[in-house]
Amino acid sequence: MKSLFFIICSVFLSCASVQTLTGGEKDTTPPKVIKTSVDSGSLNVTTNSFRFTFSENVTSSNINELLLVSPTQRYQPTLETKGNQGTLTLKDTLIPNTTYTVKFNGCILDVNENNPMLDYTYIFSTGSYLDSSSFGGYVKDITTNLPCKNCNVQLYTSKNDSVVVQRKPDYIAKTDEIGVYLFTNLPKQPFKLIALRDENKNLILDNDEFISLAQDLDSSLKPNDTIHIFPFRHYTDYTPILLKPKEAGVVKIALQKPLNHSIKMFLNDSLTTYRLTTSKDTILAYFAPTVDTLGVLLYIDTVPYSFIHTYPIANKKHTLDLTFSAESNLVKIHSKTRINNINSNLITLYNDSTVIPITASYFNEYNVSLSYSSSLLPNRLKIEEFAIIDVLLHNNVTSKYNILPFKNYRSNLTLTIIIDTNSYILTIYKGNTTYKTEYITSSRDLIYNNLPPGNYSCQLIRDTNKNEIWDSGDYFNNISPEHILFISPFEMRENWDKELIINSL
Repeated sequence: MKSLFFIICSVFLSCASVQTLTGGEKDTTPPKVIKTSVDSGSLNVTTNSFRFTFSENVTSSNINELLLVSPTQRYQPTLETKGNQGTLTLKDTLIPNTTYTVKFNGCILDVNENNPMLDYTYIFSTGSYLDSSSFGGYVKDITTNLPCKNCNVQLYTSKNDSVVVQRKPDYIAKTDEIGVYLFTNLPKQPFKLIALRDENKNLILDNDEFISLAQDLDSSLKPNDTIHIFPFRHYTDYTPILLKPKEAGVVKIALQKPLNHSIKMFLNDSLTTYRLTTSKDTILAYFAPTVDTLGVLLYIDTVPYSFIHTYPIANKKHTLDLTFSAESNLVKIHSKTRINNINSNLITLYNDSTVIPITASYFNEYNVSLSYSSSLLPNRLKIEEFAIIDVLLHNNVTSKYNILPFKNYRSNLTLTIIIDTNSYILTIYKGNTTYKTEYITSSRDLIYNNLPPGNYSCQLIRDTNKNEIWDSGDYFNNISPEHILFISPFEMRENWDKELIINSL
């Protein structure tokens, strides 16, 4: 009987399964301060160590980046946690008659769910009163028009512009998710204010970080003003590299970052035209390769860079590479090298064996456009020798080509551009890719036919110095960036016509 009882029990036990205990809803409440060794708002404080008791067990994270103490500390404070206790120790000597504010800013979290404590501010004074001035506003990135999230807003008692590259600020605040910042318990005195995207978290302006122009908090800046930050770059920090040529007649210079300053290029002492790639980090120039060696002189603003460009004439063979497509009333010829001249009398369009007369022709950089009025769609093309000559002085050879039909989306966009007496750079984006760039010197309508379906957006840049590129600001010379007007994104669908007005006035 004992054996039987053992077997029955074993069977029942083997049928049981281990289940994970389920709790209630996930805890999303951050810890709270329920007690402090020195009450918040205390006066005549002399201690530099402060103990906090929280509503639950806590831990700390990213103290050096998130903990904010104003006035800014020369030596990084320590924050130690154990159980539901935290101890903050200031290592700087306390300044007499000064109000201090401490913001944990998310560096204190509960142990179980890592909920950060964000909104708590601790205040004390080493004098007999608390400073009560406050100030706030917004920070945006001028290159994207988006809020500057988690950026620094820094205050200095010094009026010297170079202080931002020499030492930490006197007071600091950080922007939230929508770019809002707020200072509280400031002393009533003038400050220099800058906004900074501090990539390396050292509270000092470094090259390639984003900064605003300095503003006086007591006069030029008003509460709720929007501050724009822009890339900080030195002219001399570009390092142009002359790339090894892959074909004759092309000078290609690469930069380690996008170009945002005016340039001039000389080839063998002659000023030449150039173009920038879409990413603005490569400069291209073309020349007729009649010599083995070419002197290249590049000025970025006023800083010169010189190179010797060498290409063996014996290896300069080049075939003019052309592709073709047709759409309603237009045939397009694309060249892989920049076009210098065309002769449309040497080009014949056909629909099978029927000749389609060309009514007009023009070329722009790499493209030839041939207009026709026939209802027939060209499907063949004959191009005689010397019909197209590129900037390398190479020409096509006599050939016949089949023309691929061009996809006609029947989607048309009309942009009415209204500008003042300045010149402007219009950039149309399809998604995140540049679709078209136009340089505009007067108010006019721009018509774009056959746009592929998708989401588009536009930017209009006021080209104040007429150098055809966007110029970022100059912090030390107090020069604002060139203004960018952002146009709300819009959608293009097949068989749609859309009209938009862009008014810069």
